[in-house]
Amino acid sequence: MRGRRVSRVIAAVIVAAFFLPPLAWGGIKVVHPRSGSSLSPGEYLVIGSVEGASSGKVLVYSGKKKLTLAVENGVFYGKVPISSGKLTLLGPDGTKTTVSYRVSRKAAYREHLEEASCSDCHDKNMEVQFPEDLYCYSCHERKDKKEFVHGPIGGGACAICHDPHGSSRKFFLRAELREMCVACHDQESSRAHVEKKKNRTCNRCHDPHSSDNRFFLKKR
Repeated sequence: MRGRRVSRVIAAVIVAAFFLPPLAWGGIKVVHPRSGSSLSPGEYLVIGSVEGASSGKVLVYSGKKKLTLAVENGVFYGKVPISSGKLTLLGPDGTKTTVSYRVSRKAAYREHLEEASCSDCHDKNMEVQFPEDLYCYSCHERKDKKEFVHGPIGGGACAICHDPHGSSRKFFLRAELREMCVACHDQESSRAHVEKKKNRTCNRCHDPHSSDNRFFLKKR
C-alpha cells in the first residue's frame, strides 16, 4: 500500500509539471481568469498576487477603462470588464504585466467562483491550509474509492486537471482532455494505442479518476 501511495504522488508531481502555471518569482501574477482563456465580453472577478508587496494598489487597464484594485497581504481582486482581449496591470513598484484572452461572444467561460467564495478554500492570506482534495470533496463526491486510482486523484491533486477558479471547458478542465492524457501517457508501451485511437476521447473507454478494472477501463 505504501508503494502505491508513493507512486500516486510521483505521478501527480509529473502531471503538475505540464499543467500547473509556473511559479512567479517577482512581479504580478494573475490566477483568474487564466491567461489564454476564451471569454465572452463581460465583467469578471480578476484575482492575482504581487510578489513582495503586502499592501498598495494595482492599476488595471482594460480597453479605455482604468480601475484600481487594493493589494492586501500580497493579493488583489475585483470585478473588471473584459472586452478587448487584453488586460494591462501596473503594480505598486511600477512592474507591468499584460494578460491576453480570446474574447468571443460564442465563448462559454464559467466561473467556479459563482458557486463558491474565496474564503471557502483560502485563509486571509489567500493560502490553502489543508490538502487540496479536502476542499473538493466538501462539495463533490469522492473519486478515489475504487481499486485502481489515477495518480493525481491518489495524490489529492485535483487542480492538476481541473481549474478551481474557472474554465471555458466542461468540468473546468485546464486543457482539452486528450491533450492532458497524452502529456503523461506517451510511453513506448502505449504510443501505438494512443495513435490508433487518436480520433477518440480517452474517457470514452477509461475513467480519468478511478476504476475497479485495470487501465481504468469503464468496462472489462
